[in-house]
Amino acid sequence: MSIFPKDSNMEIKVINDTDEVFKEYAIDLNTGKMIYKDGKNLIVTKDEALRVWIWKVLKTAKATYQAYDLDYGNELEKIIGNGYSKALAESELRRITKEAISYNKYIKDMQNFSVVLEGSKATITFTAITKYGEVNIIV
Repeated sequence: MSIFPKDSNMEIKVINDTDEVFKEYAIDLNTGKMIYKDGKNLIVTKDEALRVWIWKVLKTAKATYQAYDLDYGNELEKIIGNGYSKALAESELRRITKEAISYNKYIKDMQNFSVVLEGSKATITFTAITKYGEVNIIV
């Protein structure tokens, strides 16, 4: 379930039979660039890894890139700039966002969802309730 294609060497580390730790490559969420330490990709775990995964899934168009499962990504671009009323656009953005993040088994729910619409741009904020705690998201 990594942000990278299926044949990537990222794996979920199993500590014991009942406890898996979600991990992901670190990304600077302001620039979208990978973060390196000593020339190697930095790996983050738990909520920080989920923050990266959520950011990436909300920046990736669904069913567009063959490297990803058909369930990975979102359909947010179908809403913005299509003349929907503000209420309908917000409702659909919430539904699509929740659908996109629900693909990850470590994410339990989404709360405090809000959206600011400015022309053809939407800024989405919410709190993801995860297996590890709460993660505040701004995309």
